[in-house]
Amino acid sequence: MEKINYTKVICVTLMKIGLMVLVFFTLNNWPNIKQSFGGEVPQFHVWLDHGFTLSNLILICLLSVVFFFNTYKKHKELAEKRANYTEL
Repeated sequence: MEKINYTKVICVTLMKIGLMVLVFFTLNNWPNIKQSFGGEVPQFHVWLDHGFTLSNLILICLLSVVFFFNTYKKHKELAEKRANYTEL
């Protein structure tokens, strides 16, 4: 059986987490983004207060674990397929 590349699993998971944080931050701050297009930029702490609430942080942590295990499962299946292929 071939070994699973954990660095690749972690890198893919971190990319998914980064994209998820970007989406959450954009959706939660959409009114501030629209306001800043008009020239009225809110203070930085307002952006952070709306962007990272406790519920979002909990959701990010839970989805991070789900993403990691899904990616791990896919890589494990691929490693098993490669091992079966090389045995032939």
